Amino acid sequence: MRAARRALRVENRIDLVSLIEGLALVALLAVGGWLVTRDAIGVTTVVVFVVASRNLFDSFTDLSQLVGEVATARTGLARLLDLLSATTAAAPSEEVDGLPERGELRCEGVDFGYRADGPDLHGVTLAFPPGSRTGVVGETGSGKTTLSKLLCGLYAPDAGRVTFAGAPLAELPERQLRRRIVLVPQEVRLVTGTVAENLALVRGEPDRAAIERAVERLGLTQWLDGLGGPDAEVGQRGARLSAGERQILGVVRAVLADPAVLVLDEATADIDPVTAARLEHALDELRADCTLIVIAHRPATIARLPRVVRLDAGRVVADQLSADAAAGAGHPSGEEKVRLA
Repeated sequence: MRAARRALRVENRIDLVSLIEGLALVALLAVGGWLVTRDAIGVTTVVVFVVASRNLFDSFTDLSQLVGEVATARTGLARLLDLLSATTAAAPSEEVDGLPERGELRCEGVDFGYRADGPDLHGVTLAFPPGSRTGVVGETGSGKTTLSKLLCGLYAPDAGRVTFAGAPLAELPERQLRRRIVLVPQEVRLVTGTVAENLALVRGEPDRAAIERAVERLGLTQWLDGLGGPDAEVGQRGARLSAGERQILGVVRAVLADPAVLVLDEATADIDPVTAARLEHALDELRADCTLIVIAHRPATIARLPRVVRLDAGRVVADQLSADAAAGAGHPSGEEKVRLA
């Protein structure tokens, strides 16, 4: 807060420099015009003074902007230091014996709040059996993204617990947890380099053959060829990928990691219908035993999922199967249908 207030004061002073510049130019023009009418100086002299003053103030403006950027950087650094100081102790380093590679993800009576005045999620209880396909929907602020962070173990619940195969996520070491649960956020980050180098940023560092197999299995070979193949440069020096294309690379990364649970946070938000359809098709090609949880707004994305969970004001208000899934045509297992019934 102190750093943010300091940055705000600096920004106000930068605006003050612009105000002084404007007033100085007005004064120069007024005095210069008055002197010209009295034949004390010529118009050329006035122009020279105005240009010189502009050059002088340009230097002050550049310096003010530099000071403003330093203040903004100090605010970011202060936030980072606050985050580091508030970070809780790391998860246990010893792996849990007997934890299966595939299992049920479950949250039981979960409460979570960002503020002390009350929880943002209230008593959420959900079960995601292995291989199930679930969409989580709700209005903005209903708690969808917060739930995704809890399901991935990035947040710890204030009450209740989140478990994988019966083991609380808080008791799992980071490496064991990340092998089984993967989150693809709405904004996928890329590094400057080739597509293959970006796809290899997963556990195990998959080789070219593994990358090509994953791309082919998801039906994305033609799309990748359109980018220029695995050796196409992306990032600052290469091609600028759209948000949807970065999401597709994020899904391919997740497939290479081969998680038990894949969570997509607004994977098809703000992307064109063609890219969204390509991404949705790729999701259909995931392994049958991979649990998929999709947070989405697009009706087309939701319609492809056999189960829909609806949140409202941090509470589960609906948990239902589509008509096809209820008839036995969808992905959910028999165990899931019994739970939902």
